[in-house]
Amino acid sequence: MQRQRSNTIRADKLSRALSIGGRTLHILKDLSFEITRGEWVALTGPSGSGKSTLLGLLAGIDTPTGGRLVLDGVDVTRIREGDLARIRNAKIGIVFQSFHLIPTLTARENVEVPLYIGPKAAEVESALPGCWSGWGLASGRDPHRQRREPSHDRAAV
Repeated sequence: MQRQRSNTIRADKLSRALSIGGRTLHILKDLSFEITRGEWVALTGPSGSGKSTLLGLLAGIDTPTGGRLVLDGVDVTRIREGDLARIRNAKIGIVFQSFHLIPTLTARENVEVPLYIGPKAAEVESALPGCWSGWGLASGRDPHRQRREPSHDRAAV
């Protein structure tokens, strides 16, 4: 993995295009920017302007058709899927618009899901009780919480 400046997200001429009916649709073309740790950024624009596509690229759930994307010093456009999955698990929290909660799990169990994926999964169970009281999930069953709250909690984990 090639290392670059850390604690940043940097896009260099990032592009995403699709072929539709023999034509190329450029969703993002040669987009360059840098976001440093602690910086707040708002992504705005009309419907169809590429906001969701950019978020998918930043989250590593879509692949650019051109350019580079560097996250904390690692060029994620040039690494294997397994390495990218480990980076997603360790560094990226996503709150999807449709939440993607597992309907058969409680709010607490939905928050726990990413904790069981990764090298320290065996240590998770003993560490959880202290977390839940701060998040109002100490009982493990709270039917009154809305879907948005567990989605935000899960992304923070």
